[in-house]
Amino acid sequence: MKEVIEVLVSDDGMEARLRLPSEQQGDPTRLDRLRSALAKAGVKHGLKTEILAAIEAAIADPAYFYEDLIAEGEAPTPGVPGRMITAYSPFLATGEADDFDRLDYRERHYLTLGHEHLVVARRYPAIPGKPGRNVRGEEVAAEPVREDPTQLGHGVEVDERGFVRVTRSGVMHLRPGERLDVIDLYEHKGAVGPETGNLATSGSLIVHGDIQPGFRVDADGDLVIKGNVDQASFRAGGSVEVTLAVIGSVTTLGRAGCDMSCKRAQGANLQVRGRMTFDREMFNVNLRARRLECSSPRGAVLGARILVSECIKVPTVGSRSGSPVHLEVGVDWRLQDRLRRLEAAALSRGKQRRAGQENRGRGGRRPGKTEDEIHALRLELRRRNQTLLELATIEVAGTIHAGVTLKFGTTEETLTEDESNVRFRLDPETKTIAREKLKR
Repeated sequence: MKEVIEVLVSDDGMEARLRLPSEQQGDPTRLDRLRSALAKAGVKHGLKTEILAAIEAAIADPAYFYEDLIAEGEAPTPGVPGRMITAYSPFLATGEADDFDRLDYRERHYLTLGHEHLVVARRYPAIPGKPGRNVRGEEVAAEPVREDPTQLGHGVEVDERGFVRVTRSGVMHLRPGERLDVIDLYEHKGAVGPETGNLATSGSLIVHGDIQPGFRVDADGDLVIKGNVDQASFRAGGSVEVTLAVIGSVTTLGRAGCDMSCKRAQGANLQVRGRMTFDREMFNVNLRARRLECSSPRGAVLGARILVSECIKVPTVGSRSGSPVHLEVGVDWRLQDRLRRLEAAALSRGKQRRAGQENRGRGGRRPGKTEDEIHALRLELRRRNQTLLELATIEVAGTIHAGVTLKFGTTEETLTEDESNVRFRLDPETKTIAREKLKR
């Protein structure tokens, strides 16, 4: 009896197995039956030629049998999906070495800043796979590959080589696999502390939480802090809004390029180019601003040193047993600071010359550019302060207590008794501080 020769093809057509049983007596048609079985199964690609040759050489022996793989197809070569590789790390740094090679754990680069023409990523197109072929000789298509799904949003563009460049300054905002933008306004959900490190952006910044001790936030645009600033530093090129308190220390400084507002300030060093507005109190504050105003009739300045260019409008100043309060108006403090920096630099160079660290030249030393600049700046500051003093006022709608010191230009007076509902100004004729009652 002739045994049945079977060729079994897998469901996916990628493998063919041969079942060649032994026989009791020889059969000269055994080889033909083998070839017929392969043809009937449609197996014509990926045949194991060495195994098939060995079978053909031994098939005349009726005791010979074989049951194993006889053909194997070629699997399709998978393609490479499109991808975008960023030029910056999306992971937080552990810190950054300072000038003394000490690790500053507060610098963790939570935000990545982009500026015009900066290459921030490269986009690689998808590479399609190559088709395979099954044991029947049929083509097997490769799995389709997709392009990188990341959309390029505002502030970025891609060139013909795939380089992704920034077209405007801002904060890099990447949602992997979704979208890459350069944004002008970044909202940080949570506090600024050890987990984030310091934050800095070339746009505007909203922080939904406190700024914890020792940390710093910087924004070239506006800055909104929906929480407290607790012994931390901040700087904004635009306005600053702190919804709660600014609690400072000797080593912290807050700067606002325009206006600033907060609920209260304590122990803070603040520089505000525009108007400073508070709601409750300013206690032991060192403030320099263009104007100082209180938005609440219950607000008070208790123990502070305040230098304002134009005017001060507050309900209460000082207390019967409080810390000293010094209010000064009518000074362009920004111009004054610039003059002091130039004078300090000139003084430092003068000391170096006297120590022989610079060449004196021949024929003596002529007045340099710095000296001319200092002289011109002194004249400008004098004219500017004269203009400011003509309009500068201090208005107290409630009580200003004895012991408070007022200063208009070079005229200074310490109050010896409480006064209420009063406006102070400089009398241009007598060069004394004049009073007038406020109209209710």
